[in-house]
Amino acid sequence: MEKMREFKAQPLPTGSPDCLPTRPYYPPTHPKPFALLTNDRGEKYQREFYEKVRKEQEYIKESRFHAQPLPNFEPKIPRKPECPPPTEPIGFFFFTDTRMEERHIYDEHRRFREKEAEEQRIAKIREEEVRSAEEIRRLRADLVHHAQPIRYYSPINIQPSDKKPTRPISPMIGEKRLKYIQMLDNYEYSSRDSLYDIDNIDDIISNVSNLDFLNQ
Repeated sequence: MEKMREFKAQPLPTGSPDCLPTRPYYPPTHPKPFALLTNDRGEKYQREFYEKVRKEQEYIKESRFHAQPLPNFEPKIPRKPECPPPTEPIGFFFFTDTRMEERHIYDEHRRFREKEAEEQRIAKIREEEVRSAEEIRRLRADLVHHAQPIRYYSPINIQPSDKKPTRPISPMIGEKRLKYIQMLDNYEYSSRDSLYDIDNIDDIISNVSNLDFLNQ
């Protein structure tokens, strides 16, 4: 502990200084132009101010009194028009000449149509006269009496009829109708019971014939 507390002097420095580390090379700083917002605001304010001053000057100039100019009392002399060139005659025609030619053509066509119509009318009258004369001649010929010739007909051959004589049948009313219904019921029961009975076949046939007779 005591040994550690003893004073120990530092060694003297040598005459040669310590080597400094190499310093890197930096190029010199070149200033660049820059714009401040204050400059922009200043320019904007100046423009608005000059515009406002200009409008005020124009308003003052317009509101300033301006006297009307003196009227011109000299008489106004109209200018003499220029002389037109001499008139040159040109060819012309009247519409009356054109209408006259058209009228002549129309009259010719109208006369031709009237002539054709008259010829057709005369021909039709002649045809009507000829047809009337022919009709009168035919009627006169038809009105002349002509005796009818004697007609000869084929003889009639009368043959006897093949039909049977008509047999009268009384209508089915009253007792006949009741008998028919009763017989029909008996026939139904008997035919149902003895449908397959060969011995009763004659009775069934007779009953059927009686029914047919009553139906007539």
